[in-house]
Amino acid sequence: MSNNKLFIRFINLFSECSIHKWKSIILLLYIVTALCLWSTKIYHRIIPNTFPFASYLYTLLDIFYLYLAIVGLIIAMVSLESPRERKSLEIGCKNIKFLNAKGEPPLLLTRYKTASKNNSIIYTFYINYINLTLWADAWESLNTTLNNRKIVSINPEEKNTLVSLVTIPYNEEPYPKITWDDSFLSNKESVFVLGETHLRNLVTIDISKEVHVLIGGSTGSGKSILLKGLLYQALMQNMTVYIVDMKGGLDYPSFWHKHCTFTYNAKDALVLLENIRRIYEERTNILRESECPNIDIYNTRVTNPTDKLPHIIIACDEVAQLLDKSSSSKEEKELAISIEHHISFFAQTSRAHGIHLICATQRPSVDVISGSIKNNMDCRICGKADHVLSKIVLDNIDASLKIPKDSQGVFVTNKGDIFKAYMLDTDTY
Repeated sequence: MSNNKLFIRFINLFSECSIHKWKSIILLLYIVTALCLWSTKIYHRIIPNTFPFASYLYTLLDIFYLYLAIVGLIIAMVSLESPRERKSLEIGCKNIKFLNAKGEPPLLLTRYKTASKNNSIIYTFYINYINLTLWADAWESLNTTLNNRKIVSINPEEKNTLVSLVTIPYNEEPYPKITWDDSFLSNKESVFVLGETHLRNLVTIDISKEVHVLIGGSTGSGKSILLKGLLYQALMQNMTVYIVDMKGGLDYPSFWHKHCTFTYNAKDALVLLENIRRIYEERTNILRESECPNIDIYNTRVTNPTDKLPHIIIACDEVAQLLDKSSSSKEEKELAISIEHHISFFAQTSRAHGIHLICATQRPSVDVISGSIKNNMDCRICGKADHVLSKIVLDNIDASLKIPKDSQGVFVTNKGDIFKAYMLDTDTY
């Protein structure tokens, strides 16, 4: 074993002892016992004082005892550090050919149960120079090496030298369907509930701080589910919602058309953006005259509720179609450029004005969505995706590492939070 792996295992012992207190007690008892034997020299009684060359023999006994004590300590440390299933998992990784360039499997460091209700067990590995993208590619194969368990997420740690597999029993569903209920609404204005983690903790965003949202993911990842959830909460908070839907609004039942303003093509979208640009200018004047840095402070100062400025949501369902400049028509290219100019303007300058972009797309490539737009999307969320798409949306491969391959409606944020989006009842909403 390399010196690096020995060092990793030595450091790992301390984390094992911090997780399992009984291991600390055993190690401490061994050291205390060894020191007591050394101080009392009980083993000297094997040879009486009258025996010839007794002093020399005592020295040999001391050296032999020290050797046994050190060997015993090493054995104790290795035994305490080695988690259950290490050998079987190493054999399993070899069977599925999940190895580094030298033919070595990853090294299991810790295995421990969490306090969650879904019987999660987390396996932490030293990756042993196996690229993180290979872990995502081997997701399903790695499931076969575990003892009747399945992986919920793959989480890189310690500068990508360690990786943790969060697992649950094979017959359990990590992210069951969660139907939206109005009791889930946040009591705090401008806070949206995105969904729940597999430990049933809420994941939220505050659009007064994370002003714009980009939602990416492959086909069938559930982008529309999440988008509708956010827009519904916006309506419940009396925000003004505009939806640009290049698919003709077919995915939105009558509820949405009663409460939102829809546009279905690029020309109408440009008119909409120009109108909101005028609202932006009006709000600039209002905030300047009232000496308020943003509309949230302005709304706390006005006495008449009708004078409050509502937050404005501009939702673009499949924004890449809106911004695609690959058309052979000069008119369509110019239209896309004009739309991009307005969206880029709002992305960069509308924080104080309460104007928010929520853009969903399955192909947010650089040639479609510019850096000036993407970089100003404070909250970026990605559903099921490959390495490339995840990298484009999140600037990392978390969506391919942390989302189960067969999951719909499961997302990861650019902060690393994994959650299941709520499902709205389409008959009602």
